Amino acid sequence: MGLLSGNKRNFEPEPLRAEEPRQIPAAAERAALISASMAVSGDVSLDEPLEIYGSVNGNVASKSTVLINNGCVTGSVECESLTIRGGRVSGPVKTGLGVVLSDGGVIEGDVTARQVRIEANASIAGNLSVHELFVGDRGEICGDVVTQVLRTQDGCVLNGSIQMKKGMDDVLAALDTPEEPPIQAPVLPIEA
Repeated sequence: MGLLSGNKRNFEPEPLRAEEPRQIPAAAERAALISASMAVSGDVSLDEPLEIYGSVNGNVASKSTVLINNGCVTGSVECESLTIRGGRVSGPVKTGLGVVLSDGGVIEGDVTARQVRIEANASIAGNLSVHELFVGDRGEICGDVVTQVLRTQDGCVLNGSIQMKKGMDDVLAALDTPEEPPIQAPVLPIEA
């Protein structure tokens, strides 16, 4: 910073500062991207997160998260967690953690996950095998549900049978024994 005194210029050097290193995310933290203008034909398999704004005609497998934002997948999706915002999956879905559908997101296929959250105007047309299920106002399921925990809001639609199980092992085992009669369970609304 320079100091001016009359017509003379007296410069005092500024102390040197170490420049902050730029933080570059590790490869595992960066998401692969399929942009809105892209159409992929074939299977997609990767370790890092994936964001889909375009379309994939094939199976998707990620060891991390998958975000489908107004994109479309025609094929199975297998990942750690899945979020669909206004997008569509036409095929089975299997996640290690959970699925969130919002803004008109749609799954046309069976879903196996630890947790599923269906928000307003989102829907699943297929059977669900989950530990915990939340269906929000105007959320819709057309298919049979096997779960341990069920939470709903007024205005949701559940069109199919509901089986309440004791534990996740029972939930997953129910996929192999569909002839078991469904257990009638109360559906409790969640306060908003």
